[in-house]
Amino acid sequence: MNNFFPVGKPNAKTIYATKEACEAAEGQACYDITGVDLETHDLVDAPLLDGQGQPMFEQIPVLDENQQPVLDENGQPTYSQGPQIMQKVFQLNAQKAAAKAAVQAQVQKVRNRTDDRIFCLGIIDEIAAINEDLNDPQLMAAIVSNANFVAIILMLLTGGLKTARALMVAHGPSLYPQATVDAFVAKMDAQIASQQ
Repeated sequence: MNNFFPVGKPNAKTIYATKEACEAAEGQACYDITGVDLETHDLVDAPLLDGQGQPMFEQIPVLDENQQPVLDENGQPTYSQGPQIMQKVFQLNAQKAAAKAAVQAQVQKVRNRTDDRIFCLGIIDEIAAINEDLNDPQLMAAIVSNANFVAIILMLLTGGLKTARALMVAHGPSLYPQATVDAFVAKMDAQIASQQ
């Protein structure tokens, strides 16, 4: 199915199934935008080519002084070569494409950071639950006052997932059983891998 649109018309939003319907409704030339990203492509003039890839030209009838066609030896009208025939085509605008890619990369970066922060808050909740399950106020106090524990929590609070992972690998075993540390690290690795 084709999608026709009045490219260049301010505030135009409707896409039509046929060129005729589009031009009748919009009152201007419409173009097939199927598969075209209008944010990265420009509508430009380009030569119309024949089947051999050669530019095509208008054929202008040759007229005599009485404005009658000049005929060749076979009695057929003769023609002279007129202007090159042009057509409208969509052409990638490298500058627009680069700008869009940069914006998309920035948006993805923000999304990743947001996902990391949500994930890190979930890890903090799990750590809090583990500390509560210790049911040992003195041990829990020793853990939460430990500088390494504080560093891990601070990294998690700020969404510093990779740094929090490194701290968990280096200092987690001094705070929790190795199996618990390994489980946290595995979750962190999965989150990091999901953004690559």
